[in-house]
Amino acid sequence: RSRVRNDENPDARSLSGVDPYHPMEKKVDHSSFERAVMRELAGMEESHRGTFLLRYQENFSIREISEILNCSEGTVKSRLFYTVRKLADKLKAFNPLNSEVINNGKE
Repeated sequence: RSRVRNDENPDARSLSGVDPYHPMEKKVDHSSFERAVMRELAGMEESHRGTFLLRYQENFSIREISEILNCSEGTVKSRLFYTVRKLADKLKAFNPLNSEVINNGKE
């Protein structure tokens, strides 16, 4: 099956998957957010990190990831769920609804 990868698609969103033109998104420094995501992923198990990157950076479907990693779709979904949950907990400071949002070290 032919796929268009992020680096081939000029309209693809960044790893953060947000619309930088949305008013809420202007409060968050996206490059700092992406660095923080990658730093947190580096500390996770390879299976969770790889699954997350295949899904959200390479845009593979759940089925495609299960075929690539030779595991069930349920395992892929579970890894994604727990990885996203861990990231959300570790990266709370980047939540635009949080009053202490990080923006280049400024509030």
